[in-house]
Amino acid sequence: MKSQLRSKPKPLQQSQLYHEWYGRVATGNPNDYVIAISAHPGYTGVSGSGKTTLAGGLAKNYFDWSPRGFDGEDKYTVDAGTLAYDLYSDSDELSCLVADEMQGTAANTNLNSKRSQKTENLAVYSTIAGNRKGRKTLILVFQTLDKAMKDMFDFVDAWLLIVDDVEYRANHYKVLPEPFNFESNKTKTPGVETLTWDALPKDDPDYQAMERKKDQANNAVREYRPGGDEDETAVQTVPKPVRNELIKDAYERGVSQKDLGRVWDLTQQSISNIVNDDD
Repeated sequence: MKSQLRSKPKPLQQSQLYHEWYGRVATGNPNDYVIAISAHPGYTGVSGSGKTTLAGGLAKNYFDWSPRGFDGEDKYTVDAGTLAYDLYSDSDELSCLVADEMQGTAANTNLNSKRSQKTENLAVYSTIAGNRKGRKTLILVFQTLDKAMKDMFDFVDAWLLIVDDVEYRANHYKVLPEPFNFESNKTKTPGVETLTWDALPKDDPDYQAMERKKDQANNAVREYRPGGDEDETAVQTVPKPVRNELIKDAYERGVSQKDLGRVWDLTQQSISNIVNDDD
């Protein structure tokens, strides 16, 4: 089975992942390195599966070699707009940036292939494709990788699939798009190794900053605000078609129509019309 590599788990610094990253980013010609993280739904819970712990631990303990080091306030986001417009340009060389919940939240659509806002979708794509020499590491976290916009796979260097959220084990796969299949851009993911990592303690300040940002996004408080207006809210900035998709998604996840009406400043009847496709 693809998800279960038959190998003894390797500590991060002994892994092929780390040595490949070291040769691409820390030394040699200046390059960026993009890592995608997701969890296997058959072996872990969708929520609480260690994705944020893995991403934050990689950034803080291994892949951020910048003078200031990793900071959960400045180098972690749950908003694709923040990654595209702020984090990359504002960060130092050898920084590691973490973009979590890229499948979308109650506040935004992020890089979900079915729900992405086109402007920010293209902005993130351009950031990754056009800035390959900044000596930076980008970690993109999804619930499951099938939610990701397919064009991203052209620039993903490694995929880490969490297969054990108790013993902290993840399988490392290469991501190899098929360059000669123009009709269907199939992607091959050969297995490389199984890795282990240390969990960030819950009292770690960076872990707490990351969890706070996730909680805000899941309560429809958007991190990135176009135009820099401090008073602008997620309700004001999300286009109506995208808003309706967010409402439907939240309703399917169990958020009540009453709570959705409060978040989006709509009547319960309006919410009912949206979730029943009568809007």
